[in-house]
Amino acid sequence: MHSPDIRTTNRYCEYGVNAVWGPHFADQYLAESVDQDPVYTAVTTRHEDEPFFSKLKQELGNQFKARASFLVGKEHVKHLKRGRIVIQNSKYKEITRRLFEGMVCNRLVITDRPDPDTRIDLLFKENEDIVYFDSFDECVDKINYYSKNDKERLRIAQSGYNKVIKNHTTAKRVDKLLELLK
Repeated sequence: MHSPDIRTTNRYCEYGVNAVWGPHFADQYLAESVDQDPVYTAVTTRHEDEPFFSKLKQELGNQFKARASFLVGKEHVKHLKRGRIVIQNSKYKEITRRLFEGMVCNRLVITDRPDPDTRIDLLFKENEDIVYFDSFDECVDKINYYSKNDKERLRIAQSGYNKVIKNHTTAKRVDKLLELLK
C-alpha cells in the first residue's frame, strides 16, 4: 500500500498492512515546458467561487487570480506561473499536491499551516522552503510583505524549487517505488 498522507500510512501499518509513505510530487518536465512571466502578485489553482479565495480577491483586487474553470497540463502550469506567489488553503490541513506544483514552477508558496501530524517538517522548512499562515488576515499580510520583498521571496521560492527538484519529482517518485519493489 502506498499513500501520500503519512497519517494514513501509519494507520495502515497499525492494522498490519504493509504501507509506505510517498508524499505528493510535481512534474518538472511540464513546468519546464511552459514559459510564463508573472502578471499577478498571487494566484491559486483553487476555484474563484470558494469563500476563502473570493474574499482574497475582494481584498487584493487585480493583484490576485484564482481559476474560473478546471485547468490541466500546461494550462495549469501557465496559471501557476502567472503569479509571483502561489496561495493554497487546504480543506483538511493536509499536504496537497498544489504545494509541490507551485514550488516546481519556482514560485513562493504560501499555505495554511498543515496539521503537524502530516509531518510536513520532514519535507519542507518553514520560512526557508515554504511560508505558512494561520488566519485569513495573516495570509493577506504575508502576500503584501513578500510582494514588497523580492529578494526574500525569491530566496524562499528557489529553496522550495531546489527541494522539489531534488526529492519530489515524478522521476524521483518512480525511482523510489522501483527501489521499494526490489
